[in-house]
Amino acid sequence: MRPPAFHGAVEIVQAAPAWRSFPLHISETLGICWKAGPDHMVRSDGRELVFPSRAICVRTPGCVWACEPANVGFVSIDIAPSLLPEEVARAPMHFLSNESMPDIAGLVSADDGAASDMLRLEETLTLLIDWLCRRGAVRMGGHGSARHGRRIVNRARDFLEAHLERNPSLDELARAVGANKFTLIRAFRAVLGITPHAFLIRLRVARAGRALREGATATEAAVLAGFADQAHLTRQFKRILGVTPATYGRAARRDESRVRSTLVNFVQFRSAWLG
Repeated sequence: MRPPAFHGAVEIVQAAPAWRSFPLHISETLGICWKAGPDHMVRSDGRELVFPSRAICVRTPGCVWACEPANVGFVSIDIAPSLLPEEVARAPMHFLSNESMPDIAGLVSADDGAASDMLRLEETLTLLIDWLCRRGAVRMGGHGSARHGRRIVNRARDFLEAHLERNPSLDELARAVGANKFTLIRAFRAVLGITPHAFLIRLRVARAGRALREGATATEAAVLAGFADQAHLTRQFKRILGVTPATYGRAARRDESRVRSTLVNFVQFRSAWLG
């Protein structure tokens, strides 16, 4: 499977358990392979290695490897060098546990390209690569100072607020703030504790909330806030605020009515008191 959103630069393969082997060859991509099955032997850069049961194998571009026959199943993702950090050094084959690994279910199931949510897809892929970098499986450059990170985040926030109705890609956002997407992701998580996509969703929910308070229907609020449809708005609104847009709108209008009534009573009381 090649998700159309990545224009052929990402290939995902899901294989049920079966006897299979791979001949000696050179990786041209960053390969990440989740295995289901027992330990088995592989060869990498002239060494014999054990691919542990239920582990993740990571191969950087240029890795020379082969797989001995084994009854295993797997999910693999191959990522073209064009999507990787600028300086990825060739490294020996790594085996990692999947502890604290980012959730990539959306990426693996993105067979329709999900062009309307490109930021989420790119962000998922970038978080996965960043996770590998932080574990030494992939090498990337420095990340700049904390002050520089805050400047990047502030510029990104301004850009997202100005383009709320659109679906900017992570690459577009990175170009707009003058940083690579790996630095951008790390800066957002360091400064705000969330990713750019999560921040964008919160901005949209806030705009939808303002529209609902002003009397818009949930359908109208979804359009104004840049959601794909009312169902998408409802799902995100309830996840973040704990109530549906309809419930929020009724409560906000009820509170506003109380405020207006209180102000009217105060004005009347003040006028009577002053004579």
